[in-house]
Amino acid sequence: MDRQIGKWSAVVCLAGVIGFAIGMIIGEFTNSDYLTYIACAFIAFGYLPLACAFAQEKSSAAGKCGIAFGAVYATVSLLVLFANLTVVQYGNLSDEVLQILDYQRMGLFFNYDLLCYCFMAVSTFFAGLNLQSKIKTDKALKILLLAHGVFAISCFIMPMFNIFNDGQSPWIGIGLLEFWCILFAAISVFAYLHFAHKGENI
Repeated sequence: MDRQIGKWSAVVCLAGVIGFAIGMIIGEFTNSDYLTYIACAFIAFGYLPLACAFAQEKSSAAGKCGIAFGAVYATVSLLVLFANLTVVQYGNLSDEVLQILDYQRMGLFFNYDLLCYCFMAVSTFFAGLNLQSKIKTDKALKILLLAHGVFAISCFIMPMFNIFNDGQSPWIGIGLLEFWCILFAAISVFAYLHFAHKGENI
């Protein structure tokens, strides 16, 4: 059962990442980010059980930290996404309120979103520490998980220096996020292979 949860959580994450990558491009031409929000929700719902499956590798503090940070990521991410899919999307809100809630205004909720991906990166780092790597694809997965942890630093620091703002070209941010999509898609694929290669009992 643990193996199946790991496999299908990785598939959900991969579907979310692909949808996110495509949705960002479409959103720039249609002025609608609905697809990106839905895709990010798939990533959040997929990643938390994936973190739990990684934690089943062995009983350790690292595995438990991976789950804890993953849970914070999923919670904060879904709060931001749900606000933008509901009240921002359909509510008649003042400009002041939108400056806080609207992800595209790069205000408070945008910064919260970066913070949640800081938690996700910390979670993958601990998952990488906990991973038992015995074959080449597992070793590649371990490296990717640990490398993804580096994003925690930038996601935590960048909002403090207002690096992202309304005045810059949106394609800069899109380019950075597309690179992240490639990395996390690779993690999802190797995670699927990792659990596919294991026996029924982890």
